Amino acid sequence: MRELPTGLAAHLAGEATTLAYCWRLQRRDGAVLRLTDHDRVLEVEGETYVPGAALEASAQETSGDLAVDNLTGLGALTADAITEADLLAGRYDGARIDIYLVNWEAPTERLQLVAGTLGEATRRDSEIELEIRGLKAALDAPVGRTYQKTCDARLGDARCSVDTANVAYSAGGTVSVLRNAREIAVAGLDGFEEGWFASGEIVWTSGAREGLSERIVRHVVEPTAPVLILSERPHPPIAEGDAFAAIAGCDKRFGTCRDKFSNVVNFRGFNKLPGDDFIYGYPTADGPLDGSPR
Repeated sequence: MRELPTGLAAHLAGEATTLAYCWRLQRRDGAVLRLTDHDRVLEVEGETYVPGAALEASAQETSGDLAVDNLTGLGALTADAITEADLLAGRYDGARIDIYLVNWEAPTERLQLVAGTLGEATRRDSEIELEIRGLKAALDAPVGRTYQKTCDARLGDARCSVDTANVAYSAGGTVSVLRNAREIAVAGLDGFEEGWFASGEIVWTSGAREGLSERIVRHVVEPTAPVLILSERPHPPIAEGDAFAAIAGCDKRFGTCRDKFSNVVNFRGFNKLPGDDFIYGYPTADGPLDGSPR
């Protein structure tokens, strides 16, 4: 059972209330937004919450088991604090969100209603709808390792240890020709063999997508310029002249780890794992299960 602070409980028991919602969003890039549906600025616990966010919380569903709490936030796309461009660019994906019920006449009287992360953001005419996932949603994430042939580490993380800042594995460049929304000819990647950046990542360092990234599907070396093909259509779109950092790709195979990155000691797959054909093997008079010579 949720316990109300003494002062807020007394206020709620009165004949009239002076309540407002305060929303605190912290994006994964560190940016913090503090919003309220009150008509003036509120100072709560040393933080300033600004009005005019046009956000409204739906009814909250909370259960006593491990089911994920459900809450939706609705707001106008014209709000300066949360722009349509930032939402579509994914800047709010996975952002931490805290929602408080506050007595605006005595802001020290507050109750935290939600602690969670932002899920899906959808657009409906002039409004946005934000899915808010409770902290229990993290329990749905897979835990542990998968027994598989390919590596399950992320290139450059602590388990992999490859230095992606090494000039052999990353390079800066610019978009020279925008062929379409996903295919770009670039400058700055000369000297890298074809496919070096396939399955890699491109991180934008300027332009409308500065700070965001895309996965590289293909890396083609053409006579005029290297070409990168991205996995998705970026939004907001990229433009000619946008600068980026490209990180080499890894297909998670043992041979790639050995030959491309010289990192076999940190390979996190099980490359000796038998394939499906092993199941159908059987002993013969001439050799072992797979029929190979003794």
